Amino acid sequence: MRNFVGILTVLAVVVTAMPAWSKQKPRVMVSIKPIHSLVVGLMEGVATPELVVGGKNTPLDYALTTGQHKQLGDSDLVIWMGPELERFLTEPLKALQGKTAVMEMLANDNFKVLNSRRNVEERDPFLWLDVRNAEVFVDELYNVIVSVDPDNAETYKKNRERVKRQVSRLDREFEYGFRAIAGGYGWSYHDVQQYFEHSYALRINGFLSKEPGGAADMARLLNTRSAIIDSGKTCLFTEAGLTREKLSFLVDGTQAVISELDSFAVNFTPGPSLYEEMMRFNYQVIRDCFEKVRTD
Repeated sequence: MRNFVGILTVLAVVVTAMPAWSKQKPRVMVSIKPIHSLVVGLMEGVATPELVVGGKNTPLDYALTTGQHKQLGDSDLVIWMGPELERFLTEPLKALQGKTAVMEMLANDNFKVLNSRRNVEERDPFLWLDVRNAEVFVDELYNVIVSVDPDNAETYKKNRERVKRQVSRLDREFEYGFRAIAGGYGWSYHDVQQYFEHSYALRINGFLSKEPGGAADMARLLNTRSAIIDSGKTCLFTEAGLTREKLSFLVDGTQAVISELDSFAVNFTPGPSLYEEMMRFNYQVIRDCFEKVRTD
């Protein structure tokens, strides 16, 4: 057994011990597509990590398959955000009882983690939507992967440098063009974009659902509809993979421009380029909506 107690605080790896490492390829599972994309890039040339929440699914309403329960137990490392996002993983990960290394992203003090706006005692789990967080992710993910697979450290190091350059370039692009979204304002069905707001001066006036993934609250619908009518043309952002229930009640007869973001990458194919593609897509959707509101 190899003891990992000494790296718990630094890496936010919730594990007490794990089996001695062998020469087999590392078996890594990652909960969601955006983080999986970064890990795929880091592990290129060594092994391909397994994705838990694939297809058109989101972690907010997901349930593990029987095969995935077994995969968790057979894995050397599991990477997830935390119970605020993937509740379905909470008990299965506890059941591993230290047999597998587990990295909880929200527990890492090196990341910018915001409080939830609906409950200050909870953490906002959507921290991958801050590209500057993603730059730090690359280093922290590299550290934890090397800790379980030191034999391939040199390959991981080269991959880390490449992935960091890609993410840094993405941040520069957004920073250069932030004026296209700064000062614009709108509403969101789900409260998902707090990290992006902080990074690029996006303004969201309010949200329709009490919690991300839930249906719109009727009182909020009525208040928001009145505000949208008063404001004239404005943006209303929805999220791919999440409910849009009662949306027509909100927007019928108004000048709201509905734009769909894809913060869980449900419409993207898993792979090393997914993170960049998803973030560029969301940025362009926001930019296009604000430009439409300003010019029409």
